[in-house]
Amino acid sequence: VHDVWADRVLRRIPLGTRSHRRTRTVDVVAVGDRAYVLMARPARILVCHGRRGPLPGPRPSPPRCRGPLTPLRIAARPDGTLLLLWRRPGTPYSVVTTVYGDMVAEAAGATDLTVTADGTLFLGLGDGQPFPRHLRQEGDRTELEPVDATGYDGGAVAAAPDGSVAFTPARGIGRTGGPAARHRATGRVVTYRLDSGAY
Repeated sequence: VHDVWADRVLRRIPLGTRSHRRTRTVDVVAVGDRAYVLMARPARILVCHGRRGPLPGPRPSPPRCRGPLTPLRIAARPDGTLLLLWRRPGTPYSVVTTVYGDMVAEAAGATDLTVTADGTLFLGLGDGQPFPRHLRQEGDRTELEPVDATGYDGGAVAAAPDGSVAFTPARGIGRTGGPAARHRATGRVVTYRLDSGAY
């Protein structure tokens, strides 16, 4: 446990066990007064609550029929629902699920994820690619227009206190920009007559 402002270690929490000496910490997310720690080898979640912990947390369940996947990152929605970013080893295939395996989103090459206070899920993709956004309202999922993330180095993505999304560029801290939509200036569109009143 590290106090960022004072730049000092408050407490060390041993996470390995005799049966899992090679286990390693992958990611951590804070939900209220609890910290959920995603571990690898084996994939599991530990919970640190106050001075207690680490205690076993919910067991991560990969999505069905997707082949072998490894949990890469963890995040939490405002209501405390834990989300996991899974990746197929050796490929760019990645999915986001709840900790119980319910599908949330798919995005090739996702490297990190974060959720803002309004519940919007942002996915960090490879170097400099726009961040896809997904909004969940009343059980419905909507894919929103991606936002610009010029300079993103493929590392970390985090919801900033001011409501924006911060990411790691080559130097300093970057912020997402406006929508990254690209519109074609020329081309052809085939459709019905738009003003006919009949289809």
